[in-house]
Amino acid sequence: MQLITKAMKSLKLFSLLVILIGLNSCSKKVEFDSPVQADIRGVWSVVEYSYEGRTTTLFHEDQTYYDFNSIGWEMHFDVVFSDSPNSYSKSGDYFLDNYFINDEGETFFYESYNVFDEQGTWEINGNVVTITINGDSFNAGISELTEERLILRINTTTTEVEDDFITTHSTVRNETYVFERD
Repeated sequence: MQLITKAMKSLKLFSLLVILIGLNSCSKKVEFDSPVQADIRGVWSVVEYSYEGRTTTLFHEDQTYYDFNSIGWEMHFDVVFSDSPNSYSKSGDYFLDNYFINDEGETFFYESYNVFDEQGTWEINGNVVTITINGDSFNAGISELTEERLILRINTTTTEVEDDFITTHSTVRNETYVFERD
């Protein structure tokens, strides 16, 4: 009987890992149907920023999770898309109100202050702009692009297995940036 129980536990863990790997593979592709109506090149100031998602932890057979969402305020940062060559930069600072709800329904809040200065490159293909910073690339779906307004959505799934090979963390995160052209 113990052998069957161990086999079922192993099968459950293997199934979860296959699902997580599948989700990670699917998250690389971001599709948006809205046609690009303007040139993305220029200086864009962020007017709204938020993200939401869930982190799930699997330890042996125990699964826990927490949901999170964050809303930006006092945002003073710009994104620049230029074409000589296709360089990308993001610099400035902002505050975030961060909310977490764990699987027991407990709510946590903290405020954070963020400063950054990033440079990289960009490439656009249809309604997806691929941004590369320090060799790491991510896709941002263009939900709206007019002469005055740009909305980017970034959907990511990450999976980490700790050194003990027993604990797995998986995070799904959906970010939204709303910009106005300077």
